[in-house]
Parts: sequence; structure tokens; C-alpha cells
Amino acid sequence: MNTSKIDIIEFHYKKPLKKSQNELVMYLRRLIKDNVISRKVGQESLALWFAARDVGLPVPAACSGPDGQMCYSWDKGRHHFEAEITPNEPVYLFYRDRDTESIWGEEHKIGDKFSEEALQKISLLWT
Repeated sequence: MNTSKIDIIEFHYKKPLKKSQNELVMYLRRLIKDNVISRKVGQESLALWFAARDVGLPVPAACSGPDGQMCYSWDKGRHHFEAEITPNEPVYLFYRDRDTESIWGEEHKIGDKFSEEALQKISLLWT
């Protein structure tokens, strides 16, 4: 089983990683190594995903952006939730209901707990 010691981005997590989780970590490592994202954005991206995992979200669809940012997204039917990790800015959380076209968003600081509103939106994806 793969270790969860994330040496290239200096982040440690005590639990072993599943294959899909390790793939996200390896993707972040590669982006850092190739200078697509900074080490700090990589650390924040991993920390955000571990926090999301702790509230029930699976490994996200992930991509990097042209300005060194990362974007995570989760989808279930009509519900779309994403997190944008941008250098030197708070994380931006975004939710959209595809049926009603209602949208919601807020800033989130890495290391803080998710707000009640964010948790309510996250729960829509996994209930």
C-alpha cells in the first residue's frame, strides 16, 4: 500500500491512501515538479482535499489553471460543487444547482472548518 507521506509538498497524513487518492497526490507532485503550480498551492490543494475527504467527499476531478491555480470539482446529478485554489488568495467554494440555476459561493481559509452553508451544499452531493 502507498504511504501518505507527501515529501515533495511537505505534507503528512497518518492514514494510508487508496489508489484514487494516491493518483491525486501524484498529480499534484507532478504539477509542482513541472512548475505548473507552486509548492504552496500544492500544499493548500492537498490540505483542502483532506478536509473535503473528512466531510465525506471523494477524490475530486482536478485540473490546473493558466495562472498557477488548482480547481477541484464534484458532481452528482443536478448538483455541482467546486473549490478554486488560487495563489495568494483564499480558496473560493462554489455550488450550482443545475435544475434551478441557483448558485452559492464563499471564501474559505485553508485550515478552517467548512461553514455550515458549505457543509449543507456538500451534503446535497452525497445524500
